[in-house]
Amino acid sequence: MYEYNRKPGGLGAVKQGAPQVFGRGIGLSPALPPRPAPGIRPAQVNIFGGGVGVSAPAAARPVYGSAPIEQCMGGGCGTVPATADAATTPGTGRPWWQYALVGAGVVGALYMLSRQGYIRRNPEAMSQAEVIKQAAAITIQAGIPSILWGPPGIGKTQWVKGLGQAMAFMNRGEPVKVITVIGSTKDPTDIGGMPRPDGTLRPPAWAAELLERALKGQRSILFLDEFSSMSPMVHAALLRVVNEKVAGETDFDPKSGPLKGNAVHIVCAANRPKHGAGARDLPPPAANRLIHYEWPRPTAAEWMEGMLRGWRSPFYYVLPEDWRADPLYKAAFQRIGTFLKARDSGKFGAPVLFVMPEKTAKTEEGFRATGGAWPSPRSWGLASEAYAATLIAVGPDDVQGAPQPVQERAVQGAVGDEAGAQYFNFAKYKDLPDPEDLLAHPDRWTVPDDTKKLFLISMNLVNVVQNKPTAERWLAAWRALKHGLDESKDAGTLAIAARELTDMYEDPRYREVLHEASIPRKEIAQFVKPFKKMGLLEKMAPKK
Repeated sequence: MYEYNRKPGGLGAVKQGAPQVFGRGIGLSPALPPRPAPGIRPAQVNIFGGGVGVSAPAAARPVYGSAPIEQCMGGGCGTVPATADAATTPGTGRPWWQYALVGAGVVGALYMLSRQGYIRRNPEAMSQAEVIKQAAAITIQAGIPSILWGPPGIGKTQWVKGLGQAMAFMNRGEPVKVITVIGSTKDPTDIGGMPRPDGTLRPPAWAAELLERALKGQRSILFLDEFSSMSPMVHAALLRVVNEKVAGETDFDPKSGPLKGNAVHIVCAANRPKHGAGARDLPPPAANRLIHYEWPRPTAAEWMEGMLRGWRSPFYYVLPEDWRADPLYKAAFQRIGTFLKARDSGKFGAPVLFVMPEKTAKTEEGFRATGGAWPSPRSWGLASEAYAATLIAVGPDDVQGAPQPVQERAVQGAVGDEAGAQYFNFAKYKDLPDPEDLLAHPDRWTVPDDTKKLFLISMNLVNVVQNKPTAERWLAAWRALKHGLDESKDAGTLAIAARELTDMYEDPRYREVLHEASIPRKEIAQFVKPFKKMGLLEKMAPKK
């Protein structure tokens, strides 16, 4: 579906003089005289698929003959017979081709508007290829190191350059410069720097340029091409580049600079061993520092559009400058943390915080599993950042939050398809009560029968108390847990939240506030058995 001026149209027939949206195309009929001559049909201009067709269709066989009109741009074309009554019969009305020309002019204007971003595609109609591209665009904007996997020649490099142009909104209206480092042609000194006579290291030219731009408040994209064709020593040298933005002794994106360490966006491109000359599987330390995307191959229409108009996505989700200050940023970490705690408890499946594949494990595509995305504390951190960015990014419809397929692709790119799918299956519940309502009425909330939902409610309760800790809220949370236990009799599920509240009592961040509270002995007594198993029974004993 498409949008005109950010206002979605509807399904149905094309109206005269008004743009109308149907399927994947825009159809427009230019305005007609009140009473066109007999046999004259409304001229139509259609954008369908990747092409533009201009025609004046006739519902019936024309009286005096027909003339085909065809105009193709970027893909599928069609020829439709057009009535020629007006062109051959004097006095019967305006020639049909005038209407076609008017329509062609209008669609040209619409096309230019679309290139300028005023006509946007509706996010709900994104193809799988667009889902991957939108997820990658969001994580790259967020400054999360990402890698694009695919055979050579499918447009990875050109798309990154197009993204740099689209990111001008983040760079004072100027395109973000893409600085390319081709790893297969480098040695470790090209990454770490060349030794000087005084024992210091001269930074490589690319790092010096990145630093100069960062100090001027200009953003850059560091594009590490042929990432899988580098030697092991170059990979080792690049670990600090990817993880810390440091080359040798040069911090090329200083946190003391105008953009506070967010001036350089790192993107890698790589070929699988079966596709690239000298390509090999990534070592686990390098793979675990990146979000992985299997890059889609372009269709013929997309290739033509890319060659003629530039390799850019039709629209982008964009991140505000202060996106990490959005409340959803912290919420994303809490949601994923809640999932990991649940799995760590053993009640909802095996732990997934660290699941490194066996060194001999292979994927269905035949490459080593440790060279892709897999769960670790570091990659879950990347997943949380990427998840937060997809929740906060603003789409072409001015609505915050990318569609769930984009969120899933970003998270799975960090921790793998299986672990990512498990998280979104766990987090599918949307009808949970507001935890603030539970704190306000801890003895009167409806306790669900669903164990997983009960766990999420209890952990959300703990999260809001940790965000705003007071003695009153902490005690109210204990009362809410006791009510949940009285109604459900499920001490094992609620004990995890109870353990979190207990740990708050000993945590230096909350100690001064919570030690003003009386010990909720009645509530704690309900959790004696599970606490005993956890070794927490003595923690709440009053201090002498």
